[in-house]
Amino acid sequence: MQTVATVNWMEEADALCGLLDANGIAFFLPDQGMATTIPLYANSIGGIRIQVKDQDLERARELLETTTPAVGKGIFECPECGSDSVEYERVSKRFAYFSIIFLGLPLPWLKRRCRCEACGHTWKPA
Repeated sequence: MQTVATVNWMEEADALCGLLDANGIAFFLPDQGMATTIPLYANSIGGIRIQVKDQDLERARELLETTTPAVGKGIFECPECGSDSVEYERVSKRFAYFSIIFLGLPLPWLKRRCRCEACGHTWKPA
């Protein structure tokens, strides 16, 4: 089995697997159990891998390159570059680290800001 695609969410994997299944290509999701049980861990294990048999690899790659299912936008969108690759920082990580070092316990300092991972722009959400 060869990995033909890696996605972050089970919904994306289901869409791609439906496309492969409709074209007669057998697939396997080795990370399905972890991603279904605890969806936020999918990123920590490197994403959800979609694997196909060796003889179907080229056909599956061609199919996935020509047809990409629509994926929903994220919750936040960067006002500078329009990217939806945005991290919402609720508390200050730096303050929490320093409080661990000096006091021995983390103290949350509310920050509530967004940071775009594409361009680095930061802003307070409305």
